[in-house]
Amino acid sequence: MPTFYDRFVECVEHWPKNVALEIQRRDQVENCTYAELRHMAESVGSWLAKNGLHSGARVVILADNHPRWVAVFLGVVASGCTAVPLDTALHADQITTLLKDSASSLLFCDVKHLATAREAIGLRSLIRPSSRLHRIKLNPIQLRPPPWLSLTASLPRARAASNLRQ
Repeated sequence: MPTFYDRFVECVEHWPKNVALEIQRRDQVENCTYAELRHMAESVGSWLAKNGLHSGARVVILADNHPRWVAVFLGVVASGCTAVPLDTALHADQITTLLKDSASSLLFCDVKHLATAREAIGLRSLIRPSSRLHRIKLNPIQLRPPPWLSLTASLPRARAASNLRQ
């Protein structure tokens, strides 16, 4: 039986240049084609695999509705990992509980929710905000993200944050 990601790939093969995602901003419409979305998703999936996140590893996504959120979700699914999307209205203590309960290994978040994510894992000033998604490894290792997901200049391409499985 085809997976969700298999069905997505079928759409990409049929309509690679068609718009897959569109989001209205104040002064413009931002969109992404099926081919672009697949490229972003597969770069996330490849990055996850190269950095030791095995099939079944849980990856949290804490971000507003945006094409990058969808790319991260699809990349997590494509890699065989399990996506754990969190409600952006959650408080830090609730996120801490969910991170521990889900035994998640990685957290992707956008700049809007970065302070809450930091608080949830006990960080105060590890990452300077940027306009892109951030990822925080919840187990100590060095990581390098896909270039389009480049997160911050202050974080030498991701640094260990905290081990929540204590």
